[in-house]
Parts: sequence; C-alpha cells; structure tokens
Amino acid sequence: MNLKVEAQKRTTKKKSDLKQLRNEGQIPAIIYGQGKDGILININEADFFKIYRNSIGEVAFFDIDVEGKTYTTVIREKQVHPLTRKILHIDFMELREGKPITIDIPVQLSGEAEGVKKGGVLEFLVRNIQVTCLPKDVPDAIQIDVTDLDMGDAIHVADLEFDLDKVDVNLSPETT
Repeated sequence: MNLKVEAQKRTTKKKSDLKQLRNEGQIPAIIYGQGKDGILININEADFFKIYRNSIGEVAFFDIDVEGKTYTTVIREKQVHPLTRKILHIDFMELREGKPITIDIPVQLSGEAEGVKKGGVLEFLVRNIQVTCLPKDVPDAIQIDVTDLDMGDAIHVADLEFDLDKVDVNLSPETT
C-alpha cells in the first residue's frame, strides 16, 4: 500500500523548536537513506493521521513529497509519548530500487480452528514475520487459514508459502 504524504523541510534540530512545531500540529521527522545525509522534515499531524490510520495492520510505503521531490519510504521507527500516545518523531527510511529491505510483515489468521470448536484454545504466538526482499516483492500480509487445525496441531514457518527466490524469511523454519 503506497500512501502519499506532504512534508516541509526544516532546518532546526533544537529541542525548543521541535516542541514549538508539535504545538503547531506538526510532527518532526527525518528521511534517511544509505550513504546520504538525512533530510529533516515536518508533517502536518492531522493530515498524517488520516493517511496513517488506513495502514495499521498492513505493510505501508509512504511517498513523501518534499518541495516537489518524492521519496518512497517506510517507517523505520516512531517515538511515541508514553501518556498521550502522540507521535513525537518519525524516522522514514528511503527505499532504493534494486536494494533489498528488511521489514516486518503482519500475520493475519482466518477461519475457526476445529480444535477451538472442540473446546481447545488457539494460541497466536508470532504476529509479525521479518522478511528480507526487494520493495516490489514485499507481501502485504501473511494470511493463514486455521480452519483445519485440530487440538495439538501447529503451523510452522516452513509450512508458509513464500516465493523463496524473492523473499528470505528471517525466522527458523521450525518456529511455530
């Protein structure tokens, strides 16, 4: 999912200036890439949340427009206030064509397991699977149908279907 974001360059890193930006409804952020200086930006908080809300639970790429130039990125890190849960800062990593990235892919379960119907409990142990691949090969999510799982059954990473020529799974094949 590619989401478009408008941003403005900023020149300051001072804590007092960043606090002022936040008070004005802006989120300080940075776009960085391998071998490049970071680009300091700020994003309108309200506009960002309208877009960001649609990406929760999915893999999202952000096309950030800064002064007419577009950077295709992923969120590498977010700093969140512990009480208000407001985003304080975002690190965006620029994607390079032909360069692999490492990213967490959400696991989504579907169906009702046979074992649950018999009184068992479905344990959902791994909610994200880290993969390394080219940006164009990143799966949106990993769908797992649990309908045929009986009591005592498990699904392992080795049971998942990936195009192993394009996607490297960064977990042991025995991981449940």
